[in-house]
Amino acid sequence: MKLRMILLMFSAGILALPSAYADDFDIAGVRIGMDYDQAQAAAAKHLKAALSEFKPGFGNFTSSVSDSDRRIKAVTGAKHPSFFTYDKNKVKLTIDFEPRVPFNKAHPLTVVKVTYEIPRSEENNAAMEKAALAKYGEPTSAMGKIFKWCAKPNKLTRECVMSEGQVLELFAGKMTLIDMTLEMAVKQHVSALEAEKVKATPNL
Repeated sequence: MKLRMILLMFSAGILALPSAYADDFDIAGVRIGMDYDQAQAAAAKHLKAALSEFKPGFGNFTSSVSDSDRRIKAVTGAKHPSFFTYDKNKVKLTIDFEPRVPFNKAHPLTVVKVTYEIPRSEENNAAMEKAALAKYGEPTSAMGKIFKWCAKPNKLTRECVMSEGQVLELFAGKMTLIDMTLEMAVKQHVSALEAEKVKATPNL
């Protein structure tokens, strides 16, 4: 079961690529930039799960409405889930979304973060590390057991830079794929929308 949990994360038949050329990662079949339905379908196929096992959500640990929820409403004009989760057989998968900008009615949301977790243990950690190295190749950077892969590391330090595109991180039974550039673009877009509203407001 432990080995199966780990193998569920990785697509079969994918050859490892040098990390310097990797800019299109996936976790459990889900890639950055997929829309909600695409991400759900990809995860369901990869995990061999029913769509009903993926639970949509709003808010965060401290509030029923998160910043992502507010940005989604501001761009799309409607309420959409800002994430969905799958939590079964000791596997937890969380997919986070932001609104797609410019607004796309057919595909209003875009994946900005994928998180895959299994119970922490020396055995699980070692197995996940081995599987990740086989799929993604040599890490771009490694600090202890914190491994990172990215396409555009800092030229001097070789550290992955969050503001430069996709970053894949592995540490202690948890793998995270994130692209901060998408969130940054959304924030700029929302700021522009708010500025337009202010301009359109008549002076009293």
